[in-house]
Amino acid sequence: MSRYNYKMRKVKRIRKNCKTCKTEIFTIKSRIRDGRGKFCSQKCVSKWLAKYKKEKAFNWKGGKVLSNGYIMIYKPEHPKASPQGYILEHRLKMEEKMGRYLQNEEVVHHINGDRRDNRIFNLKLHKSNSGHFREEHPDFPRDYRGRFIST
Repeated sequence: MSRYNYKMRKVKRIRKNCKTCKTEIFTIKSRIRDGRGKFCSQKCVSKWLAKYKKEKAFNWKGGKVLSNGYIMIYKPEHPKASPQGYILEHRLKMEEKMGRYLQNEEVVHHINGDRRDNRIFNLKLHKSNSGHFREEHPDFPRDYRGRFIST
């Protein structure tokens, strides 16, 4: 007899069906009480969770996500959307105002500096990042050719 035998006790197992594939599984009461013991495998858990993605998820907030202070909108059909299907809201608003898609080199600037304030009168379009930097930092040191000097 093992010296650890006193810790081992018989636990009554309960028959239950897997939520996904309806296969019969055996589990114990405490697992059910804790919200576990519903699936036969991790594969079945993944299948069940796949039904509740994006719009069907309980915590879906209309496709708005905050990333680095910027609001991102879920628009997978947009040609410039990320692999996850999101695009920056301020770029989307500027595209709606301009009536065309923005070029990759075009920069949308928030005039008041608040990245979440995407009202159209707070946004300004620059043709390039260098033009944006030149306008926003006119007193930044430059060399005799007009190039910015790193300090």
